[in-house]
Amino acid sequence: MRFNAQSILLSDGYTLRIIASAIAVLLSILLVMASGGSALDRTVDSVRNMLSSKNASDDLVIVEIDANSLQKIGRWPWPRDIYAELIEQLSQQGARQIAFDVDFSAASEPQSDQQLASAIANSDANIVLATFRQKQGANVSAHIENLPLQILRENALLASVNVHPNEAGQVEHYGYGELTGGTVRPALGALIAESNGEIGKDFRIDQAIDMASFDSVSVIDVLEGKTDKALIEDRTVLVGATAIELGDHYASPGYGVIPGVYIHALASETLKNGSDMPQVSGWLTFLATALVLAILLFRKSRRTRVRDAALVPITLVIALIVTHFAAYFSALAYVPIGNALLLCFSYVFVRMVQTAISNMQQARHHDGLTGLPNAQNLEISEQQHHIAALHIANYSDLTADCSQQELKALLCAMAERLSLLADQGRIYRTGDDQLAWIVPEDNLPNLSDYFETVSAFFLQPVQTGQRKLRVKAVCGYHNGEDIGWVRLLAGANVAATKAMELGYRWLAYSSDLNAIVHEKLQILNDLDQAIAEGQIWVAYQPKMDVRTRHIASAEALARWHHPELGTIGPDRFIPLLEQEGRIADLTLHILKSALVDIANWSLQGHDINCSINVSVALLGDNRFISDALEAISRSTVDNALLTFEITETASIQDLEAAARVLSDLRAQGIKISIDDYGTGQSSLTYLRDFPADEIKIDQTFVRAIIANEADRVMVGSTIAMAHKMHFKVVAEGVEDEDTLTLLSSYGCDVVQGWHIGKPIDANAFGQAFLSCSQFIRASA
Repeated sequence: MRFNAQSILLSDGYTLRIIASAIAVLLSILLVMASGGSALDRTVDSVRNMLSSKNASDDLVIVEIDANSLQKIGRWPWPRDIYAELIEQLSQQGARQIAFDVDFSAASEPQSDQQLASAIANSDANIVLATFRQKQGANVSAHIENLPLQILRENALLASVNVHPNEAGQVEHYGYGELTGGTVRPALGALIAESNGEIGKDFRIDQAIDMASFDSVSVIDVLEGKTDKALIEDRTVLVGATAIELGDHYASPGYGVIPGVYIHALASETLKNGSDMPQVSGWLTFLATALVLAILLFRKSRRTRVRDAALVPITLVIALIVTHFAAYFSALAYVPIGNALLLCFSYVFVRMVQTAISNMQQARHHDGLTGLPNAQNLEISEQQHHIAALHIANYSDLTADCSQQELKALLCAMAERLSLLADQGRIYRTGDDQLAWIVPEDNLPNLSDYFETVSAFFLQPVQTGQRKLRVKAVCGYHNGEDIGWVRLLAGANVAATKAMELGYRWLAYSSDLNAIVHEKLQILNDLDQAIAEGQIWVAYQPKMDVRTRHIASAEALARWHHPELGTIGPDRFIPLLEQEGRIADLTLHILKSALVDIANWSLQGHDINCSINVSVALLGDNRFISDALEAISRSTVDNALLTFEITETASIQDLEAAARVLSDLRAQGIKISIDDYGTGQSSLTYLRDFPADEIKIDQTFVRAIIANEADRVMVGSTIAMAHKMHFKVVAEGVEDEDTLTLLSSYGCDVVQGWHIGKPIDANAFGQAFLSCSQFIRASA
């Protein structure tokens, strides 16, 4: 197995979630350090503020030192008597409190300073003056406090007007006050709101407050008596600079760049409406989210394990947003969720990247139309020494007649059928008209039977939606150690192509395929001579009654020993004879030979039933049926000792006509068996439409019933169903005692296979099985 970083990235399940989570944590931490979390918090704040926008209270009015006032007064700084006159005007209009965000720490003209001090002393309103906390020097850590002149602060309250921008240069927090040199100084916004918050602590300014909702008036309008008394009476007045040229402006997350006096006003309103809630650490929500994410993604319980890895972080995002809004609107706490959101988004992003890479790999290693693994996937197979390739001989006709969806359905249905015969059930699409698979080790000793079963699978039309499509399939096979999958697959494809040309169902790759061409010609030329000279002879394989454990019947099998080519397997000459229309001659020869042997055994006192393989295609051949019945009638053999095994070596065009022929044969006492049940059309169609006495379960399913649960279910249910339909059941391919025992427990009637006995000639069969106590008469 290959093990590399890419395989880890594309791994599935538990390991993949661990990797994604680790990468997501690292990525989110980097983004948080780059202020990504703060940016997300500000985005959430903007949405929340928009949804919860509120007006300022009626308790505060701002008197602006604006551009119009500067222009009309005509100088800056203003003499202190201007402020004195302002206090007098505001006091006369009934202001309850007058707070200045103005620096009065430096002395001006003594007379002017005295006028301001007198105005402060004589005012009915509480006067609040500003103090500034600043470092003593550029390289000195100690701080000093700039205070208003002594004569000014004697009758005034003092409040700090320091603001502290964050790392982004924005003012989003506001302090309750400052401690300088042991002196406690409340912040201006806190003092006018009459808050008693802890000095040294801060709170978030509630930026849901609509800044435009503050009442405001220009200083010059107050001085000129243009202000409505109702605007000032019994209210706190906050005086500060708003003119741009005075430079007292700060950036804020929700309002952009605003005058400092409005920051104090917003802070005061935040305290008044109780929005100065405690703040949870953004890292705390990050860690809590990471813990919940880990619990949800890695729970061990099968029942509660979350399988959709994308749904978990999305659910957490929703939960975080709900938590943030709920905590805010209930004034419990401000819960920053930016860092936690980054973690969730990072996890989703990492999984999306993993999915994208996985899809790329999927596209590289899988067929685009069907989704089946392709030849690239075959490359990484652990077992690749025995490759089979199936070619669709009529693929051009199918593509011309089918839509893409029908073609996809056809190929997938074919792959599903073949998966029963493939190693680990994996079928590969290695070309437009090609499917390939690895032949399981257990089938290597019986390749002829194996590929006969493959061919039988496609004698039945393939259902695709409302249509049935007939597929002409041929196979090639190649094996070899350490020659690589490319050469193995190429050899299998060459063999399949040559099989298609020669009319074989399958061929194994050979370096000299010309010899196969020569073999085909010689088989066709020498058939008549082989029959006449006895080169083609009949071997008999015993069948055992499962209940009595005695031999009950036999199957006649064609064997050919050629004087030049040696032994020619049935898988070589039978498909060729079918294609060339010569199968009737061979079947009649086997029938006549079997009749002679059955008659001889009967003379010896052994009446044994013998089955003859008859291609289903021959049921439509009237001449063959006539010749076969004539040969039987001339024989002394009782028709009850004959069974015609209907084999699906070719497709059948007219089921109804075939069923009528079989009915006629049964009427004459000949038993009918449906061979290779489970492949091709030899399934429910034949059981329903054909008059028969028994069914024969194909060896492909029997051989694997010990190891394969699906085959056990199929065989067991088939036996039960057949018995309910009054069929006897024969199982072929019994190779060991365990299989025999299991079939016996299922109620199988007759078994056949090398564990019972191998095919042998008539004399040997009579000596081995009939002249012993293990023989049971057919009539018993």
